[in-house]
Amino acid sequence: MLLSSKKYEEKDQPFFLKLIEESPLWQQEEGFPSELLEYRRKYEMMNGQWEVWYEGPCRIGLTFTVDWAPSNEKAWLGTILVDGQARKRGYGKAIVHDIARRYEKEGHDVLFTAVPLQRLEWMQFFAACEFEQLKVEEDEQKKPYMIMTRPLA
Repeated sequence: MLLSSKKYEEKDQPFFLKLIEESPLWQQEEGFPSELLEYRRKYEMMNGQWEVWYEGPCRIGLTFTVDWAPSNEKAWLGTILVDGQARKRGYGKAIVHDIARRYEKEGHDVLFTAVPLQRLEWMQFFAACEFEQLKVEEDEQKKPYMIMTRPLA
């Protein structure tokens, strides 16, 4: 599976909306398609990268990563969405692997992510992507999240 990515542009918004519409669990956690601009706005201050992922000419996913999070000065994978027709075919794992490899080449020693505690299937996905459970933390609204790490070195 040979993947590539490019920086998210405004013309990618319909694809992002499609991914959200295909992801009812994500909508419950992060917001509905109508809230996309507000969702993206709250991440702007983090100086992260929104990327659209491709296999050949076909868009298959979207991610948001942060090279340096204020919370711990480490790299984070904040969002990963895979096209409904591409799910359960290894694309999500391949995308995570490519992100991890990029951060390792840049000298990072670990990649973090956070998963809502009640989303066991999401934790299982990240465990299959070589992430380990680290600890439970609460966000500003007291919602519990599992903090997960993937060693890179």
